[in-house]
Amino acid sequence: LKGLKAGRPEALVAQLHLSDLSADPEGLFADAVSIGQGAADMKLTLDPFRLTLGQVTLTDRGRKITAKGEVAAAEDGWSVALDVGVDTIEMERLLALWPLGAVPKTREWLQQNVATGELFDVRGALRLKPGAEPRFSLAYRFRGAEVRFMRLLPPINSGLGYATINDNAFVLVAESGHVVAPKGGNLDIAGSVLKVPDIRQKPAPMEVTLKSDSTITAALSILDEPPFEFLRKAGQAVDIAEGRAHLTTLLRLIPKAKMNPKDVTYDVTGTLTEVSSDRLVKGRKLSADALAVKVTNKGIEISGDAALDGVPLSGAWRQAFGTAGAGRSSVAGQIELSLPTLEEFAITLPKGAVGGTGVGDFTLDLQKGQPPTFRMTSDLRGLVLAIPELGWKKAADSKGSLEIVGRFGAPAHVDSLILEAERLRAEGSISLKEDNGLDLAEFGTVTFQDWFKGGVAIRGQGKGKPVAIALTGGSVDLRQATFGSGEAGDGSASPILDVTLDRLRISDGIALDGFKGRFASDNGLNGSFTGNVNGRAPLTGETLPDTNGRAAFRLRAEDAGAVLAAARLYGRGRGGQM
Repeated sequence: LKGLKAGRPEALVAQLHLSDLSADPEGLFADAVSIGQGAADMKLTLDPFRLTLGQVTLTDRGRKITAKGEVAAAEDGWSVALDVGVDTIEMERLLALWPLGAVPKTREWLQQNVATGELFDVRGALRLKPGAEPRFSLAYRFRGAEVRFMRLLPPINSGLGYATINDNAFVLVAESGHVVAPKGGNLDIAGSVLKVPDIRQKPAPMEVTLKSDSTITAALSILDEPPFEFLRKAGQAVDIAEGRAHLTTLLRLIPKAKMNPKDVTYDVTGTLTEVSSDRLVKGRKLSADALAVKVTNKGIEISGDAALDGVPLSGAWRQAFGTAGAGRSSVAGQIELSLPTLEEFAITLPKGAVGGTGVGDFTLDLQKGQPPTFRMTSDLRGLVLAIPELGWKKAADSKGSLEIVGRFGAPAHVDSLILEAERLRAEGSISLKEDNGLDLAEFGTVTFQDWFKGGVAIRGQGKGKPVAIALTGGSVDLRQATFGSGEAGDGSASPILDVTLDRLRISDGIALDGFKGRFASDNGLNGSFTGNVNGRAPLTGETLPDTNGRAAFRLRAEDAGAVLAAARLYGRGRGGQM
């Protein structure tokens, strides 16, 4: 060295054997450095000044550290090219051996944000050129220890993967590992990635792609942790459904000591499988083989083909986040309309009243603490509807319209039902019993073809019994009437028909006002009735099926003359019996 200083620029080539390097007098490292022993091949030239490290090999606590590189000085400044490798090391030890002056912001960021256990296959490189930003890269693999993506999320256990820092961008990939969720077990997070575009920024923006395979409860409980808490804010529990969740969650955030929801943007997509829930619709079981899930800052949506108490449906459950959506959500889609659907919901109708299969569009509004409300509409295509007692039928290929508005509960209730098909229009409501069997279907306004306009009430009589039907007010015109035959739900007896009409029109000149009657349709129409001929003369009667299956009438009156006069058959009639 003295010779070089005297102006003789001969190169100095040396091989150093190092031992017991245990001091750090210049304070270059975070902790006192203790390196057992090693060796270095070095070449130094003075003009130009250049220090070349051919190979440096050190041992540190049984670990091997290698380095090579070159340091040179020119008129415009220093140039450095240094490569370092470590076979295995803990993150804490790596930071201790990291020179404090070498890319200090990178070192500080790793210390504050990335906690890992054992690192192996560590490779680092530093490049300095005059007039240019320093370039630094670091790559390592990790295994068998706790790995933390970020302080805001639970750590990864038994993690295996790799990480890189290149041009101030940090990327960490978990090839395997799991996260312990607050509820519902573990999340398998193989394939998850953490990216920090520029670790020099304070705080540095992050992007996390969390791929998870877990129970639905575990996935939701992770996404319900601060600062997200989207289910909590929506008034829903994390165990809203059972099944498996296969999700990809993209999080973008700037970590702060106190995080607000607006500081985090998230986009969750994936599939829920083997889904089962009795929470969405209280008292009803929703099930599905597979559903698509989508969650953003605006809200959550779960969609696909499912079944409600075994009834096929296709739709989407949506819940908005924020004050407007607190405790409120909705389901919209399509549901199968058929006799099995009615039977599943314990709605009893006369035999032959419903056949075929149709589709209904429905919406279901859910509010915490209140029974769910629903609305369903259909064009009735594919459904066969019939009222055998009146000889009325809607074919499967004909269209109509149906609108039902009501609420689920114990029991459910239909607040409004409007049906239009084949010259039939009915508007009313339906109430069910505690067992969801039919209690009362009451239609205040029914128009049937050209011969009936009035009210209809259908009352359930219990399981296995025919319903009771009542005509409540209005008018019937027998000149246009059609009648058929009906059968009971169990084939043992026909529905009973109670009739109260303002007017029963029999012919152009004859009507019965204040008509009341009670009828059955076993083997044809039979029963008894009363009324006033054209509003003036009382009359009683019976209907009897004849041998041809038609209806025969037996009429009686205490004042035969009054009946004949009222009917305009014989104006001077007085007294007598008929």
